Amino acid sequence: MMITGITIALIAVALLFRITNDLRKTIVNCKEKLKEDLSEELPENFEDKPNDCSNFEAKMNLYDRIDGNEN
Repeated sequence: MMITGITIALIAVALLFRITNDLRKTIVNCKEKLKEDLSEELPENFEDKPNDCSNFEAKMNLYDRIDGNEN
């Protein structure tokens, strides 16, 4: 009986680890996709900055926040 309980607990821990790891991979992939999409919209250098600075600044801030929160 005790061996069955320990086996079930180990299986539950393994499944929880797998689910958590898959979720982490999904989040990392989504962050990379978002960064890629934002980098396509942002200019290569600061001289090419558009006249509409509010939209540009918002995108730069979002990119920096995504980049700064990576683990």
